[in-house]
Amino acid sequence: IMKPEENFQEQKHYQALLESVTDYVIAVNRNYQIIMANNLFKNEFGIHPGGLCFKTWKNGDEKCSNCLVEKSFKDGQTHWNEEKVVMKDGSFAQMLMKSTPVKNEKGKILYVLEAATNITEKKLLQKKLNTVAGNLEKMVAERIRELTRSEEKYRTIFERSRDTIVLTDPNGKIIEINQAGIEMLGYKSKEKLMQLKTAGDLFEVEQDRDDFMKILIQDGLIKEYEARLMAGDQKVKFDALITCNVILDLAGQISGYVIIVKDITNRKRAQEQIQRQNTRLSILNAIALNVNSSLNL
Repeated sequence: IMKPEENFQEQKHYQALLESVTDYVIAVNRNYQIIMANNLFKNEFGIHPGGLCFKTWKNGDEKCSNCLVEKSFKDGQTHWNEEKVVMKDGSFAQMLMKSTPVKNEKGKILYVLEAATNITEKKLLQKKLNTVAGNLEKMVAERIRELTRSEEKYRTIFERSRDTIVLTDPNGKIIEINQAGIEMLGYKSKEKLMQLKTAGDLFEVEQDRDDFMKILIQDGLIKEYEARLMAGDQKVKFDALITCNVILDLAGQISGYVIIVKDITNRKRAQEQIQRQNTRLSILNAIALNVNSSLNL
């Protein structure tokens, strides 16, 4: 019967194959002795004829507690594990170890090939990536919390505003409106109001709507545009001040509009009443001056 060492030497194609790989490779017999090593292993761990694998890999005096070579000799299977080994300069390296039994034609295990892939850099990179990912997750989580707080704040402003706040798509179709807007515009439900073709349908006079859109398209913003609106099932008419902003997406394209409507009907009536009173006072004052002039005469 040919000895494992002699058998291995005759299989020179194995030697060429082992030299071509980028892993550290050794052949180990049942006594845990290294009977062959590729040049990569020799350059890093030195040449130890008959040296013990656990002594060479780890400077240990006893075989490893979870010895892959022993497992492969026992069950004839391939085994994997991550282990720390001691390099030539005394530093530790993390290795992915693999033990593969080599059998003869009768199925008898002649030796075990033990290959080690240095995954130290990979582990360090993974650790850094995990740290970066962890920090990124924290940043994202904090950003989400900030956005949630901002959304809650603006949602509160949106719902509690006494003015009408309308959001539309790029075509002017109403996609959201607050409760104050539903009531101001005289609708019983949001769904019925959102059936309007566009927010422009709220203008009583088409010319007001056309002038409004002309300014908005030109400037991208219009503040306190005064117009007469007509809405609701009863077609209630009221005077309004309208402010509108264009909403742009990240590409700079128009994604919608924000419209704020103030009902100034009562204020305008008050102004008209004051104006009428001022007119009457002016007339009375003129009459008084004429009477006074006549008396003096």
